Order: sequence, then C-alpha cells, then structure tokens
Amino acid sequence: MGREIERFVNSTAQRGKSDLYTNRRAAMRYHRAVPMLVARLDGSPAQRQDYSVTMSDVSSGGIGFFCDTGFPVGSILGVRLFKSDSGPVRVPVVVCHNLVSSRGVLVGARFAADDPEACELVEQWRPAWYE
Repeated sequence: MGREIERFVNSTAQRGKSDLYTNRRAAMRYHRAVPMLVARLDGSPAQRQDYSVTMSDVSSGGIGFFCDTGFPVGSILGVRLFKSDSGPVRVPVVVCHNLVSSRGVLVGARFAADDPEACELVEQWRPAWYE
C-alpha cells in the first residue's frame, strides 16, 4: 500500500500544484481536483457504502477531499486512489478533521497503511458491482 500511495502522490505532483511553503507540515501537499470513491469501512453495515468525493490535496502523509457529508473523526475509510486502474485497490485512511465550506465538507485524513486494523478492514471490503 505504501508503494500505491507513493505512486499516487508522484502522479499528482506531476499534474497538480504544490504549496508555496509547507508551513508546519512535514510533507509537501499537492492540490488537484480529482473525482474519487471513498468507502466507510467501519461502523454499521448501512454506513459501509461508496461516496463520490473530489480530492482537494494529497501528501505522503494524508489526503483531503470534499464531499457532501463529513465523517466522524477517527472513522476508517478506504480510498480508491486510481479510478482508472483495473482492480479496485483501496488504501486505508483515518479521518482527522472535517471543515464545512462553500464547496462542501473538507475531510482531512491520514494514510493508515501501517495500521493493522485499518488494513484488515480494507482487505475485508467487498467492492461494488461497478468496480
């Protein structure tokens, strides 16, 4: 999963815009509006569905995206990074914050490829018929 994250960040860096300065962040963020699918992996079975979102930014540490609804802080999500790739590879993330804006709810999440519980939930995820 770490290689998949690195590949996605590098792909976004080639096509997106980076922050002019990193501020307090340890990793450079790259901004690009990309449609993505995010699935809630924890919670009740009714909550375990795909949500269409638009990526706002990504770094080696996490991802930000806009969606219609936020997710509780600490929620485990599976993000499909490359929509066009065959084989729906999902990467686990943990929600860190939600910020309501005019473009929707900006959800910030950190990659959780090193979290055994999150990785187990991604492995158990059953993709929808359209994947």
